[in-house]
Amino acid sequence: MATKKQVNAFIKTLSALAIAECEKRNKKICPSVCIAQAALETGWGTSPIMTRANAYFGIKADRSWIKAGKKVYNTKTREVYGGKSVSIVDCFRAYSSLEESVADYYDLITKNTRYAKAVNEPDYTKAITAIKNGGYATDPNYIASIVNIIKSNKLDKYDKVMTVKPKQTTKPVEKKETVKPKENKNKLKTIKNTVTADTLNIRAAASVSSKIVGTLKKGNTVTIDKINGIWAHAVGKGWISLNYIDSTVAVVKEDIANVRKFARKDSDLIKTLKKGAKVKIYYVTNNWYYTNEGGFIYYNKF
Repeated sequence: MATKKQVNAFIKTLSALAIAECEKRNKKICPSVCIAQAALETGWGTSPIMTRANAYFGIKADRSWIKAGKKVYNTKTREVYGGKSVSIVDCFRAYSSLEESVADYYDLITKNTRYAKAVNEPDYTKAITAIKNGGYATDPNYIASIVNIIKSNKLDKYDKVMTVKPKQTTKPVEKKETVKPKENKNKLKTIKNTVTADTLNIRAAASVSSKIVGTLKKGNTVTIDKINGIWAHAVGKGWISLNYIDSTVAVVKEDIANVRKFARKDSDLIKTLKKGAKVKIYYVTNNWYYTNEGGFIYYNKF
């Protein structure tokens, strides 16, 4: 049985991945359902064979998956047929990283018509009911188990991202803003990224399955120069998880602040923030700050 510490760490990691995956899709699945299913399938990440395979959802490998030469693993599993629980050995999908596993889960649920009723459904009970009835699991208690995990761990708080936005066919309408350098008493002079975990692994690449090349201790500070999902590249060290980094927080002082894909004023617009909005700042390049909004904001907006 997983310890409270293991459960909390599992939720912290999976919630970040589920939210990130959900936010970038027009077809969404409740992050609470994603987290709970992974928790149930892996015993909160304590199943050695599943975690080694980064297989957090127990998705079976069909012929097309195997024929494509993708990773698989074989293990015993229990299924319920005709009301009877039986033990069988089956073939399951495996992945190079946990991020890849979560992405494949979202692809499976959102692209398969038998799970259609779960897509963009903000009610987690209705969503998992549709997934179960679509054939995801044979256990008659599967829905109740998932709902219990969500309720007992208050995972529904992660479902705020389920506001469905229509797919944009044109670029967002930009509001005029100035990016001309000006005197700004509120300009951030330094960016501080501080480790919050007792021990934070440094990895060779942006993946939990990548080789550990060092560690950082709580209170250590790092300089970040790029971001890849929930991973940050610490200059001179390697890749670290943003889940365990406390970064500088800044408040938008101008009426609007456009968030752009790249650090230049003619880059694609991601979104527009209003005065008073708070953002985390990870690093600066050419007077543009990279933020937790997934893009760059010009320095004179703070």
